[in-house]
Amino acid sequence: AAVGARRYQSAAAIAMSAWPRLDEAFDFRGAKDCCNSEVGEPNPKWPLGSDERNAWLKEKGNINFWNPEPGTYKIRCMPYKDADPAQPLLERHLYYFEGQRQFAAPAQFGQKDPIEDFVAKIYKSRSSSDAEKAIAKQIRSKMKVFVPIIVRGQEDDGVLVWSGSRQIYKRLLGFFLDDEGGDIIDPKNGYDLRVTVTKSPGNPWKDYVIDIARNPTPLHADAATATKILASVPDIANFHPRKTPEECAEILEQFLSSGTAGETVERGSAGESEVDEAVADLDVKTKSPAAPKAASPKKA
Repeated sequence: AAVGARRYQSAAAIAMSAWPRLDEAFDFRGAKDCCNSEVGEPNPKWPLGSDERNAWLKEKGNINFWNPEPGTYKIRCMPYKDADPAQPLLERHLYYFEGQRQFAAPAQFGQKDPIEDFVAKIYKSRSSSDAEKAIAKQIRSKMKVFVPIIVRGQEDDGVLVWSGSRQIYKRLLGFFLDDEGGDIIDPKNGYDLRVTVTKSPGNPWKDYVIDIARNPTPLHADAATATKILASVPDIANFHPRKTPEECAEILEQFLSSGTAGETVERGSAGESEVDEAVADLDVKTKSPAAPKAASPKKA
């Protein structure tokens, strides 16, 4: 663990030193259009030229998510801006509710989280019914990792953001902790990754096999260009909105009274096995008071 921590700090220190001042920022994102969802589909709420789209661009920047077709790719991961030296990969626990843009779970920031309290209460109670457990499974936060990357041979697309599942997060983190691996996000002596993407007929989820290159290489052969690429990394740490405890309680109450509670809703890129694992882990924990009794679910 100590070796891993030193590697984290080393990677972040090198990356930070490579970033230019804000007045030297350079847009290296290419001409590829923005406003794609995390699964690569155009967002109908932000049509081209709309005020909403322009406002979003101004606030968040031009963020393009990587949604690869089946095939083999060589990619390079990079540190996200303002990265925590102890957390080189950006981890987020997100809530998905109909009619709501996915938002970050407050508990991961040490804040009161009525939704997480509600889920934890159901799983801790021995008297919870299968219907109640199904509701908890449906609304619990889903863990995702967000990594800025460039795809070798497709540099004109600029910096993309890879939104990965828990399994992808574990695989990438393993490269940092493996003594035979290395600091994959180091812009000077990091490692490219070979990502093989497959998709079985009838399976909505893609499978990823990730291998690390044998030898370290720089982000770009030209140091000035590497600096420009790093400067164009979007602000993914603040991409997902944060809700207040009051807003979360209102969203939960509306969901429970909507009549959709307990329906199976597929979210993100997580398969069923990952969902079960994450529910068992209950990674996001808080000591906040339990949700109000008025928000208790109706049994199916």
